[in-house]
Amino acid sequence: SFFNGSVPEAVKLLSSGSEDYLPDNSLPLVITPNLDIVLQLNNIRKHDPSLWKQLRKARFIFADGFPVVLASRLLKHPISTVVTGADLLPELISATTLRRFLFVGPDEQTLRLLSRKFEKETEHTMNWIAPPIIETDSDQFDEYVQLTVQKEIGRASCRERV
Repeated sequence: SFFNGSVPEAVKLLSSGSEDYLPDNSLPLVITPNLDIVLQLNNIRKHDPSLWKQLRKARFIFADGFPVVLASRLLKHPISTVVTGADLLPELISATTLRRFLFVGPDEQTLRLLSRKFEKETEHTMNWIAPPIIETDSDQFDEYVQLTVQKEIGRASCRERV
């Protein structure tokens, strides 16, 4: 279900590490669908049910645009606010102690460009997966997510010892 709050509330929730908001069997994914992404998700639902199943487990889904908010109202599941990925990411980066982010994106070329820009402008590491390279319902995908999480936990525990 969609998060129904402001960007500062979303940042606080994501950076707190609190598990109060986490549904059972969820994945550590943040999705910020706008109208174009909603259409792509509908296509994924029809043509790649395994990926659709994984995306539905995302812990956090934020409405990235007024058309999504309007559609939620028409479907009688109203969302009151827009939280765009463009607004959320910079705020989250400055608020979190996390230094490693995992992006799942459309293709290798786009993700390489984003990775260079992201790492140049921040002190963070960007890991990425282009779904055609790693199947999202595979053990390899699960291992990659776990490795990213374990590296972040290891970095945090080292920092706590200092």
